[in-house]
Amino acid sequence: MATRNDQNFIAFCDELREYVKEHHLFPQKHSRLSHKIKYTRKKINDGTLEKWKRVMFEEIADMRDLSIHTGGRKKSKYN
Repeated sequence: MATRNDQNFIAFCDELREYVKEHHLFPQKHSRLSHKIKYTRKKINDGTLEKWKRVMFEEIADMRDLSIHTGGRKKSKYN
């Protein structure tokens, strides 16, 4: 039986998967989902996230359409 934390992680992944299916990107900054994504990436970089959680998160991350331009700085005309 999965622990409460595992159930919460699965619920987070389900919610994130639905968001990515609808918008094709991760959510904007300063949202609850964005904070959870940052925390999960931190755990991956530290090497402390369980392998099955990492695989589940990376599958969702691969669903994004990274060709969509979401803003950012304008390129200088001199570069």
